[in-house]
Amino acid sequence: MLKDKLKEEKFPVRESFTKALGRYMIYQIQSDPSSSSLHAQTVSSIVSALQDESSEVRRRALSALKAAAKENPTTIMAHVSIFGPVLAERLKDGSTPVKLAAERCAVHAFQLTKGLYSEECALC
Repeated sequence: MLKDKLKEEKFPVRESFTKALGRYMIYQIQSDPSSSSLHAQTVSSIVSALQDESSEVRRRALSALKAAAKENPTTIMAHVSIFGPVLAERLKDGSTPVKLAAERCAVHAFQLTKGLYSEECALC
C-alpha cells in the first residue's frame, strides 16, 4: 500500500507516505536485519521517491534513507547498488535543501564519519 501511494497525484500525500516508508524500513531493520530481499524492496521504493518531481518528497526520501543508515549502516550498504546512483544524482540536485539532505544522507549511508583510517586499519 505504501508503494502505491508514492504514485499519488498530490505531493503532500506522497511526502507523508515516503516518511511512513522510511519508518517501515527502520522497523524492518530492527525486527529482522538479515532479511535482505525485503530490505531491497523497501530501498527500491525509497529510490523511486528520490526521483519524484517534488523536491519535498525527494528531501523526505533522503531523510528516510539517512535514518535507516544511522540505524544499521551495514544493512543499508548491502543495497548500495540500488540507491547509490540516485543518491549521487541528488548531490547535484537543483534544490539546495535536497542537495544538503543528500550530503547528510551520504555521510551516514557511506559511513564517511569514520574517517579515512578506521580502527581496524590502525594496526595495519
